[in-house]
Amino acid sequence: MPLKSVLKKSNLPNVARLKGEEEITAFAGDIRKAYTDCLQSLMAEHRAGASGLDVSKACSVSVETIVKHIFDAVSNLLGSKLRSTPAVIAIGGLGRRELCPKSDVDLLFLWRRNPGRAGTAFVGYMVRMLWDSGLRLSHSVHTIERLKKFIRKDMDLETAVLDARWLCGDPSLKEDLTDLVGFVRLKDGGRLLAGKLEEAKRRLKKYGYSYHILEPNVKESPGGLRDFQTIRWIGMVLPWEGVFKGLYRLSIIDRSEIEEIKNAFDFLVRTRNEMHFLMQSSWDILSLDIQNTVASGLGFRDRKDLRAIESFMKEYYSKTRNIYRALMRFIDETGEKGSLRIIEGNLYRRVGNGNLSQLNMPIRKERFLDDPLYPFKEQLKTKKRFSPSMEKRLRRLYTSGVMRGAVKERLKSSFVEFLKMPGKKSDALHDMHELGVISILFPPFEKLTCLKKYDAYHQYTADEHSIQSVHFLEDLGKRGSGLLPRLYSEVAGSIEIVLAALLHDIGKVGKGPHAVRGASMANELLKDFPISKSSRSTVTFLIKNHLVISQFGQQRNIDDRATAEEFVKRVKDHTRLKFLYLLTYADLRATGPSVWTGWKESLLENLYYKASELLVEKSFSSDYYKNVLADKEYRVLAAARDEDEKKLIKKHISIMPDHYLMMMSPSRIKAHLEMIEELGEKGFVSRIYNHPHSIEVAVCTYDRPFILSKLCGVFSVSDLNILSANAFTRDDGIVIDIFNVVDFAGKVSLLHSSREKLTGELNDVLNDRIDLYKSYLAHREKWKRRKPKMSFECSVEFENDIVTDSTIVDVSATDRPGLLFDITRIFS
Repeated sequence: MPLKSVLKKSNLPNVARLKGEEEITAFAGDIRKAYTDCLQSLMAEHRAGASGLDVSKACSVSVETIVKHIFDAVSNLLGSKLRSTPAVIAIGGLGRRELCPKSDVDLLFLWRRNPGRAGTAFVGYMVRMLWDSGLRLSHSVHTIERLKKFIRKDMDLETAVLDARWLCGDPSLKEDLTDLVGFVRLKDGGRLLAGKLEEAKRRLKKYGYSYHILEPNVKESPGGLRDFQTIRWIGMVLPWEGVFKGLYRLSIIDRSEIEEIKNAFDFLVRTRNEMHFLMQSSWDILSLDIQNTVASGLGFRDRKDLRAIESFMKEYYSKTRNIYRALMRFIDETGEKGSLRIIEGNLYRRVGNGNLSQLNMPIRKERFLDDPLYPFKEQLKTKKRFSPSMEKRLRRLYTSGVMRGAVKERLKSSFVEFLKMPGKKSDALHDMHELGVISILFPPFEKLTCLKKYDAYHQYTADEHSIQSVHFLEDLGKRGSGLLPRLYSEVAGSIEIVLAALLHDIGKVGKGPHAVRGASMANELLKDFPISKSSRSTVTFLIKNHLVISQFGQQRNIDDRATAEEFVKRVKDHTRLKFLYLLTYADLRATGPSVWTGWKESLLENLYYKASELLVEKSFSSDYYKNVLADKEYRVLAAARDEDEKKLIKKHISIMPDHYLMMMSPSRIKAHLEMIEELGEKGFVSRIYNHPHSIEVAVCTYDRPFILSKLCGVFSVSDLNILSANAFTRDDGIVIDIFNVVDFAGKVSLLHSSREKLTGELNDVLNDRIDLYKSYLAHREKWKRRKPKMSFECSVEFENDIVTDSTIVDVSATDRPGLLFDITRIFS
């Protein structure tokens, strides 16, 4: 329904008042105030429960009033200097009358012919006054002929023409614009359709084809406003009247879904309106720190069983799901196995095959009760999505209450049979979850639905993260070479690894370590499934230890004998090591795109290989380590040029800790000896090496208080992020410290000038020529301007059980520039 808070012409300053350029600022200022008051009133109506589309229409009408008023004012100002005026065309959200409060205002100034000097001045005045009036303007200027030529080259411009609407100005261009829209729809629609689908695929791939994102972009994420607009643009170029009629005629959506998609669109617009009102800017990311406030602004309130933020996000995911699935069906239908083809700019349908990419089969109740998952088994065989009507029939059956007693037992047996079938199961598991099957099989999984992990790394909700883990595991089958694909090929038929990936976070709800609790829960749940005791034991072991490889690989020195022994004792055998490494990869990869890095892969792969060697030996005795050290020493000495160098290497190794020899290659040890020889009176020597995933910086100097802290400080003020640091001190007081770093942008190479700058700063700091802490504090002010990550409470834990000759201090804190410098200063 129309809202009261719409800006009217009577609220704006009189056009006749603008008589000279000096009055423009004051004139626009009065418009800005009127528009600000209008938005305040609209915010009140929005918070009182007005629909998203009603508020966005009111915003659009108000902006149109301003545009027309300024058009009249500039026409009056320039008067006789103008031979003609342009047509002012609304495009984008304004063209659709779906403008959110702080959205960009997209305008096209369309001319019959080149505007000349006066026409250019006219557009200039309008643009300046629209900005001064408080509008975020995005504009373009074209003649009608140039526009016709340009839309063939610019898909975004061609899409904008579909939404174009004449506002004011030259009325003779209305018909030209109508003809151009007709050309795009009827003559060029197929080409535009193909382009928009490719654009949608790239966008969906970027977000991992999932709408269960922790911090969704309301506009760009899967199931968001851009996907809805893509569906609408598809509908507009199909040869049927009405945006959704074509999609219905092609069996992409059914009648009930049309209203669901429209309701979802209104919900998303209303959410975006709230974000714009709240942030007072064009804000589209529903970040964790504002979700609770947005939920409150939209009228969600805490209930006994559900917090307001949980109710809001559940509804958000439900709405985006409706939009996402409709778009994905159309993408599937136009794919290789679909029933639709876009050929030379025209859309064709194969005759007599129905919707080839959709599964739509009759569901016989007797067969369903005997094998409740047979539709999913068929889905796995055919690699098709369920049709809208079949999805609705299945949802009714699974929520009808028949999944009890003997039927539920058959459901569990059917699930194990499903897991043993060949093929990629993650898509079917996703549908099982959407239709409520996973929660019937594993009731605690229901509590993971839409559960958010409040940290800087998790991109998906807990339920989506679990299913994405299965997806990334199965995706290894497509990768050609490398350790992970090879290991997966060896276990691809295993049900244990799929169950572990699906259930590894089932203990997330509750207090205490979720891995231990989850293992216990999974063990009880799987007792009712027809799997062997050995398989159940493997699954519970994997869930209980799914964090162990990450902890040892990233937080421990695996070259230390006691640490390596402890890790291997936990893993027990090579088969479990293989499973655990695969599960670690899937878990980290499904956490977010930035979590699994090349550097992390190299660390964990190194741990895998070293643990494999230990397991082959079947011994954790000191004799094994003596043999390994002796073998390493032999290879290092064999690389010596002569007997003198051999003696030098032997002495160097003898006054270094054992794990130095375990970690270093013969070439690195020789390089360190060269640095020691060069050290002399210099005070320090450094070497820099570029690796595929990091920059290695080796520093040789003399031991003294605060030395490690100072080195960490130099990297901090040089804007380098420390990935790892290893400090080795010889018995004679010479220190060799090895750092692996990247710059704050993630680059893994240093230019020659950057290397010289870093070497100079190391020299100045180690020779006490600059006040490092003062320099660090100055840099900290610069870092404050960076976008802050979510912060977490710092925790410190002490471990004395793993290593006998020292204490391990585990510090968990929000990552930030200078963190290691601060920690090492405290230790020093």
